[in-house]
Amino acid sequence: MNIEDRLRAELERTSRTTTIEPAPSVDQLASVAAGRQRRNRLAGIGAGALIVGGLALGAVSLSSSGDSTVELAGTEETEVTEVADAEPVEANESSPSEEASGEVVETPTVEETEAVEPVEAEGADSADEAVSSAAAGDSDPDASEQPSDDANVAIDDVDVVAAFGAAQLQADDIEMTVESRESAVGLASGSGVLLVPANGGYVGVAAAFGNETTAIGLSSNNGLDWSSSVLSGVPAGATASVLDQHGGVFVALFERFNADTATRETYVATSADAVGWDATLLPGGQVFATDLAVGPNGVVVIGDNDDPAIWTGPIGGPYERTATLEATALSGITTVGDRFLVAGRNADGLALFTSNDGVEWDATGLGSTGDGRTLSVSNGTVSLHSIDDGTADTLISSDGGVTWTALPAAASRGVSASASTVGFLGEASGPVVSVADADSFSTVQIDVSAPDRLALVSSDTDEIVMVQTTEAGTTWIVARR
Repeated sequence: MNIEDRLRAELERTSRTTTIEPAPSVDQLASVAAGRQRRNRLAGIGAGALIVGGLALGAVSLSSSGDSTVELAGTEETEVTEVADAEPVEANESSPSEEASGEVVETPTVEETEAVEPVEAEGADSADEAVSSAAAGDSDPDASEQPSDDANVAIDDVDVVAAFGAAQLQADDIEMTVESRESAVGLASGSGVLLVPANGGYVGVAAAFGNETTAIGLSSNNGLDWSSSVLSGVPAGATASVLDQHGGVFVALFERFNADTATRETYVATSADAVGWDATLLPGGQVFATDLAVGPNGVVVIGDNDDPAIWTGPIGGPYERTATLEATALSGITTVGDRFLVAGRNADGLALFTSNDGVEWDATGLGSTGDGRTLSVSNGTVSLHSIDDGTADTLISSDGGVTWTALPAAASRGVSASASTVGFLGEASGPVVSVADADSFSTVQIDVSAPDRLALVSSDTDEIVMVQTTEAGTTWIVARR
């Protein structure tokens, strides 16, 4: 008599209530295990391990003593073996323990146990893969839905170009031309010139010399020959700090110090020709506005008082202060399509904020600020400038920070971007100017009398405009690709 027959005979002799039934087949066990694994892979694998381990231990015990007997619960003498630290497995679905309720499942011998193929978890090549998958979080049906931290790139720990997956502009052999012309328009040195493309040329505002520094209007067809005009509608003594335009309407920030009230005043002004202006005092008392943007949904002004501030309103006003952003600092605002885009920082580091109306804002983190890293926006373009170990990297994005392009190191002196053209200045034994499109750039060295007074002020349609202002006069320089 083999061990199986001996075991069956002994169990029938000693049991009062239990009928010995054939052991479930391997296919039955596989079906049950697969059902449990679909519900909870990790629990299924754990249950399988406990069952196989218990069966194997029973088989070894039987093979070591042919006279041993197993007393079932409910018999006169019961021997119970507990598995230390084993957690009970809930039987919400049919399982071997349910099928054998009140019954004894015949224990296979060691040889039979070794011959049994492991039950494969659904979606895994083996039980080991199922366990690895469960350990990685697959046992939790919500685990795959957890958000990734990849959106917040720690740019202080890795190379900024690699971190943002920026594409590199390629140098090309397109010949560039550079023209320069002295102008009779005398501009206040270092005061800044604000230009925007308009009517096939450029219009702008700047500060001019006189009995006192005053704001003047500028216009040019080619970026070299300029005419100036006296502005109307602007408060006396006010100078422009920001200029933008949308749909043929110009919007600017003008600031002045009111000696009568000893306060600083900020005005939002609109114009149809950049000469005659209608100025509206920005509410809030002595405010410090830093930038504005105008789009199809009106005007948004940002400021940096005790807390970053936002003012909104239709073109022409009135304007009101809205809730502040969840930001610690703001560096600029522009428009991308119909949305407003603000560059700044929050508690987590560099961030971009977007809004349709200037009231409700969404934030996208770009990682920690690090040393020497700045974020700015202008003319629909985001610029991220990073200086690390003496190496400068400038990344730009024209889609609100979704994709990035890395500019050459020559961009260290400044960047101006429009929807079609990027211009940047650098140094290579003298000033170097480059003009780029979305894929490539062309570079040429320029010769000016005062390189430290050279500034890039505008870019549009494969050309950039620069100005050199000194006490001797103003020189306009245009580089074309």
